[in-house]
Amino acid sequence: MINQEKSLDKTEQYQSEIKRLQEKLNQVEIDLQEAKTLIRAMESSKFWKLRTQWFKVRAQVSKMRKNIGLIQQEKTSKTTLPYYESDPTGAYLTGMTSADDQYYMEQYAKEDYTGEGEILDLGCFLGSFSVSLAKGLDKNFQLREKKERIHTYDIFIWDKYIAEILDGNPLAAKLQVGDCFLDAYLKVIAPWQDKIKVNKADLTQTKWSGGKIEFIAIDAMKSWELTNSIIKNFFPYLIPGLSLVHHQDFGYYWTTWIHLSMYVMRDYFEPIYHIPADSIVFKYKKSLPEEVVNISYGMDYFSRNDIDAAFEYSMSYVPEYMRAKIAAAKVAYYIQFNDNYQDRVEIEDFKRRGIYQEKTPLFEVEKLLNTLHH
Repeated sequence: MINQEKSLDKTEQYQSEIKRLQEKLNQVEIDLQEAKTLIRAMESSKFWKLRTQWFKVRAQVSKMRKNIGLIQQEKTSKTTLPYYESDPTGAYLTGMTSADDQYYMEQYAKEDYTGEGEILDLGCFLGSFSVSLAKGLDKNFQLREKKERIHTYDIFIWDKYIAEILDGNPLAAKLQVGDCFLDAYLKVIAPWQDKIKVNKADLTQTKWSGGKIEFIAIDAMKSWELTNSIIKNFFPYLIPGLSLVHHQDFGYYWTTWIHLSMYVMRDYFEPIYHIPADSIVFKYKKSLPEEVVNISYGMDYFSRNDIDAAFEYSMSYVPEYMRAKIAAAKVAYYIQFNDNYQDRVEIEDFKRRGIYQEKTPLFEVEKLLNTLHH
């Protein structure tokens, strides 16, 4: 009788455990479905798709640089750091920007910003520019009203390519694909949050309505679509003779659209100086006419002569060390265009011109070309 009771007790325990496990499994299935729904919603965003494609390319390039020893050796300034390293002094903020760029942002907001228009940080990521601008604004004693003068934009969604680029960073170990990293950004900017208005937004669909713009830091032109959207929705608010546009990716060879669009707008923007290693700052000279703003920029818009002229124009005003970067961008244009003949022709032409050397971006892009075609 006793054995029978023990057997019944064990059976009840097993049944109870099975029920508990089944309930847990059901909850896991519910969570999984919710996660799938969230991912589908994110993936339907144009900005998400474009951003993912961009970081995929950048992660591949980051791996290649490490494999062939290209740790941005072409940089000349001692303060410049590669985006995947950290400064032991703590002065360098984590991100995909150089220490020189961060220093420039702080000095601009401190000494040159007049307050006539707003400051925009497009593609703010983890806040390296946002904080630098806010620190400078804090020290700008000529300006009274500083609250929410900096407007930052990002979609704040983590993906595996960001994790690969920031390999070794503690944040990369905490976040999973699809996670929102807005809280991490807010933590970084917390000491200066009163000066920053944060916008979680898809820049392919975002329109500016905040009045005049005095300064734009652009690290978000990752595609033709984003380029068109930023030009149409933000550039008309620039102040002629005063506003500055900072192109953080100017020297990065995959962002070919920057060279082509700025060439079309060359009568309205003047390159005033470069910041090691990839940035060019432009001054807005005069108002863009509607017919230029509303151009639908893309590969179909430009002739072969336009392409030649645009990249030669970019090379004409950059320092010598940046010329190979611009040449690499021209080759990358034909990679993007799937012109497997012209991309090789351009590389050979730059070799003849003495621009191609090992451990330069042209060498780097040729490695990428070989990887893509084999």
